[in-house]
Amino acid sequence: MKMRRVIFPLLAALASLALPREAPAAEFTLKTVVTTRTAIQTETLWTWAAKEIETRTNGRVKLEIVSLPELGLTGFELVRVMRAGLVDMGDVMPTYVAGDIPVVEGADLLGIFGDYKTAVKGHQAWEEVLREKYSDRLGAVVLGSWPWAQQLLYSNRPVRSLSDIKGMKIRVFSPAMAEFVKALGAEPVSLPYAEVYTALDRKTVGGAITCSRCGWDTKWYEVTKYLVDLHMGTAVSTLFVVSKRSWNKLPADIQEVLRKLGAEFTERGWRLSQEWATEGIEKNTTKGGMQYVVVPKDRGPILKLVKERVVTAWAKRAGPQAKSDWNKALGPITGFQIP
Repeated sequence: MKMRRVIFPLLAALASLALPREAPAAEFTLKTVVTTRTAIQTETLWTWAAKEIETRTNGRVKLEIVSLPELGLTGFELVRVMRAGLVDMGDVMPTYVAGDIPVVEGADLLGIFGDYKTAVKGHQAWEEVLREKYSDRLGAVVLGSWPWAQQLLYSNRPVRSLSDIKGMKIRVFSPAMAEFVKALGAEPVSLPYAEVYTALDRKTVGGAITCSRCGWDTKWYEVTKYLVDLHMGTAVSTLFVVSKRSWNKLPADIQEVLRKLGAEFTERGWRLSQEWATEGIEKNTTKGGMQYVVVPKDRGPILKLVKERVVTAWAKRAGPQAKSDWNKALGPITGFQIP
């Protein structure tokens, strides 16, 4: 029944866009779903990709970009939609779809990477694992990835120590993030991104986690006062994927164009994200008037919590094969193994 509730409204919305579709001139229009149109990432990555793909295929392929809200989607159901072939290409956030496929969240566990360089290495290693072993489960071909930059807590409450977080209602958007928040003694609340501003304004939640630049772009500084770095790091990535149903309809030469573009997309996204992280903090504090604090000063307590609660809980959800893959691919990068 849940699948029907997702599929039937989409069939109506996409009735004229059963894609990819081949026009008389052998052109393909790929329905491309992005998380949001308001983020800087849409312009710098997806608009760029659309132009490049059209140019490199001599006009044979065009992307028709639409956002999740425009389709009445939250992002949590996107893997099911991809499998059904109702969209062709776009953003799949591991944190959003981990409820359906826990393994996809392996590199997006908060706090496992100590710095940006390590995060880049770790995410790209896990992207390769997903591409080689879990494409069938995703129902999509993984072409690349990009991150949402540094994850921070936007808080209505002053936070000077970890104890200040206890009892807070905090918006989260993944099972691992919910586990992280619970380990801090707070209550995780799942909300679609478009509803968070109102929830913060009405104080139905006391805080929310998102990337530094994302919160700026959606004006969360208007409804929160404190920008809290909990050493979560660059933990939230987005996979650049093509539905397998759509992929199999594309000629081999176009598939090769998309593969090469995926590698460039990944390099561009990870390079720019470091700039977005810094810009987000600067804009929120200098223009948004927020107070920026790092809690705790040392990463040690957070890493202990992550090892004992977040990573082990993920391993139970994802299963023994995923745990083995994680230890081989990410253990050497993070510096620890899942027992």
